Amino acid sequence: MERHSSNIYIWYNSINMEYIHKMKDVVYRNYDRYAIKHLLMEIGAHAMRMECERKFLTFPKRLGLFFLEQNDFCTFLRYNYPQKGIISIMKIDRWELPEKGWERVKLQ
Repeated sequence: MERHSSNIYIWYNSINMEYIHKMKDVVYRNYDRYAIKHLLMEIGAHAMRMECERKFLTFPKRLGLFFLEQNDFCTFLRYNYPQKGIISIMKIDRWELPEKGWERVKLQ
């Protein structure tokens, strides 16, 4: 009986791990400039500058290169640096997030 229950436990864990692995490949992104502009004003230049300094990033200047990305656990403000690529600047779960404009994206 004990061996049977351990096999079920292993089977159950493997199914859960497959589900979690598949869900890691899906995120939701928001490119709405209006929502991002208001979020950036709410965050403030000082907080943004402090986060950029902490991560050794240059201060972002172009609104069109910002986007929001949400996974199962949290939401990030991300920026597409021309030389470095896409980098998460900060976690933004404590600010008010937009309700519209989210797109489901499957990552490679």
